[in-house]
Amino acid sequence: MTRIFVVGGTGTVGRALLGKLRPDAEQGRLTLQVGTRTPDLRAQFACPGVKLIKLDLNDRFVHRDRVDVLEGCEALFLLTGYTVDMLCQSKGILDAAKAAGVRHVVHVGIHASETTCVPHIGWHQYIETVYRTIGIHVDAPSP
Repeated sequence: MTRIFVVGGTGTVGRALLGKLRPDAEQGRLTLQVGTRTPDLRAQFACPGVKLIKLDLNDRFVHRDRVDVLEGCEALFLLTGYTVDMLCQSKGILDAAKAAGVRHVVHVGIHASETTCVPHIGWHQYIETVYRTIGIHVDAPSP
């Protein structure tokens, strides 16, 4: 059975994704693992086929100590907040995904010129460099 780990499942985009995937999880066609640091939000997603996991990407040891939450997952959906913290958060979870054997990542990023001077767009470009470097297949939205 396919197991998908979702980072960013409590925001607008993540909730829409979970809404689309939840019926398959409830019917046992896939297993969803949703990582979030907010207990109140985790409670909103409780249903059969969805495993809720406490995960704080600001924990600087997430890449070392939380590989276990990704073990057995074939795919990772990665959506982080738009602050400079997203660099360390994404690097940590991508390192953990690599260590756990995750084969496929969907990263919600931004397409822009390689010479952009917009900070948060440049941050996405750094993250894209990380996943190309570590060798995990990543899908990003097309322009």
